[in-house]
Amino acid sequence: MRSEVFSRFHAPFPNAGGGILLSDLIDGLAADLLTHFSSNRSDEWGADDFVATLCLRDRLDRLQRDAPPTIRDELVIEVDRLDGMLVDLTEHDSDGLVLSRFGEPRDASSWWWRRIPKNEPARSEFIFDSV
Repeated sequence: MRSEVFSRFHAPFPNAGGGILLSDLIDGLAADLLTHFSSNRSDEWGADDFVATLCLRDRLDRLQRDAPPTIRDELVIEVDRLDGMLVDLTEHDSDGLVLSRFGEPRDASSWWWRRIPKNEPARSEFIFDSV
């Protein structure tokens, strides 16, 4: 169970004024993965939604590097849990379809940008946009 420090730590976030609570950022990414890209409602979410989810993952990556030592270890555990969910809902994007849609190069450590959703319609949008 996560500590209360996540509910007090404000993470910098674009368009969020004073930032966003780290707990809200983590819960938001989990909700995206569970609700939007699982079989429950996958037909309602497309490629742009998936890219937005990956942008949340980017934000957590930056926070992991910059977080105070008092929360870093616990944050790593939470991010690992979310990464497991992401891996389960995606597969390796050997053709680089996700990166080509986003149009921005990423270094190898940003492995989540080299994943493509297993479920439709997001998967088809990446494939058809590349043709």
